[in-house]
Amino acid sequence: MAMAVEKKKKGGSWRLQSGQYLGEISALSSTECAEGTLASSVAFEITVFGETRVKMFSLQIETEQQVNACLTLLQSLPNFANWVLDVSFFKGSVSGSNGEGDCLAIGCSDNSVLLWDVSASSVILQVRHPG
Repeated sequence: MAMAVEKKKKGGSWRLQSGQYLGEISALSSTECAEGTLASSVAFEITVFGETRVKMFSLQIETEQQVNACLTLLQSLPNFANWVLDVSFFKGSVSGSNGEGDCLAIGCSDNSVLLWDVSASSVILQVRHPG
């Protein structure tokens, strides 16, 4: 059985068996290594989004004797009213959030941007285009 995989301009993932588009993926690395050393494990926070949904995962990869990967669902955000076009990690203090922490900036098809407080699991700011 042979399959052809076509490289697209826009990032994303594809199911090879059916060719079904699965959505975009955005990742934030949380790995720290001393200079000149190799990490035996790395951890990432990953968002996967498509249509009106966003899911956050933790991906941990260990490379001690063999490579082990663990993907854990952290949060499944509620469905949005409009299509999610982009998601980006946003670190720092945001007015209205509970101190300094991680937020997601979520761009939707109605030209709005939402800031999602990861620790509180809620929208803390929404900016809408006046048009």
